[in-house]
Amino acid sequence: MNYALKLIKSEGMSRKSIDTCLKEMDKILKKNNKRIKQFKLSVRQYLEQERDKLANEKSVWNASSDMIESLFGCHKFKRSRNPLHGVTACVLILPLPTRTGDRGHPSAIGFKHCLEGVFMKDLES
Repeated sequence: MNYALKLIKSEGMSRKSIDTCLKEMDKILKKNNKRIKQFKLSVRQYLEQERDKLANEKSVWNASSDMIESLFGCHKFKRSRNPLHGVTACVLILPLPTRTGDRGHPSAIGFKHCLEGVFMKDLES
């Protein structure tokens, strides 16, 4: 199952990655005791439900919290150190570091590069 977790985390949840995970699961989990059967059934049902939600063959969903954790890490680094200051307007701009391309033509996004390249002076303008 570590293979499936790594695959979906790195490549996202797509029809291709889900099908690959299902095939690998069948190869690896060959024992047919009751617990293994129940586990395989529940994982298969979940992955098939998620696959059915994808719009088409090219749809890929982000299945990792790394991006969100990085966003909040940037926020914590850039926010005021004064504990009495509370939540500032800075929290409202959390999504901005990840904005690339335009709405009609999304681009391949290098989130790490985007997150590391935005500073408070950029956001204040």
